[in-house]
Amino acid sequence: MQILIRGDAETFVYEAEPEQLIKHVKEFVSAKTQIDAADLLLTCEGAPCNDEDVIPSGPLVFNVDKQEKKKQKTGRAKRRMQYNRRFVNVVQSFGRKKGPNSNS
Repeated sequence: MQILIRGDAETFVYEAEPEQLIKHVKEFVSAKTQIDAADLLLTCEGAPCNDEDVIPSGPLVFNVDKQEKKKQKTGRAKRRMQYNRRFVNVVQSFGRKKGPNSNS
């Protein structure tokens, strides 16, 4: 996997293996820029990266595709579902009926 590292003056490309730690990336950057690795602070999307994090478990992981959802019911089937929810499967409660917009 390629990681783009943007510094003050230039941008570096780092070829990372799945099991590498963030501290290996810091060592690469310190070798390129002649800055001590202890003085470097790597951030990803505004969050600082810890030295002991593995790259795939850190904030560098990409988003996962969304799962497919069930098709929504329309027409007669949706009305039937509403009817069953409102009138057939009603649980009797004591006291007055509350409105649909009450928060209690």
